[in-house]
This record gives sequence, structure tokens and C-alpha cells, in this order.
Amino acid sequence: MTSLDDLKRKILSNPEAKAEYDALLNAELENLKLNMPALMDKPMKSPEVKEWQERVLSIKNQLNNKVY
Repeated sequence: MTSLDDLKRKILSNPEAKAEYDALLNAELENLKLNMPALMDKPMKSPEVKEWQERVLSIKNQLNNKVY
């Protein structure tokens, strides 16, 4: 049985699939940025802010390092 990571690598070995995946990551990042004002009144240590930060950093890392 193929693991999810193996399947993702096979898909992303296709340059068109990589470009589409990067576009999806960028779209998600832009959507997260739009949600930032709703987090401004929450404490930095709130679960919502932590989750938001982790996802933004994860996406940026994937886009910068091309690590999927």
C-alpha cells in the first residue's frame, strides 16, 4: 500500500501539479491573511492565534523550501 507521503511525492514530481499545489498554498495563505483582523483582539497565547500562526509558518516554509 502506498503511503500518503509517497502519493504526494508522485503527484508533485509533475511540474504542473507542483505549480497547482503552490497556487493552492498561496491562496490558503492569502485567505489566512484576510482572517488576521479577527485575531487582533485575542491573546497571543489563545488556541486560535497559535493555530493560525502555525499554519501560516507551515505554508511559508513549504513555499520557501519546496518541502511538501
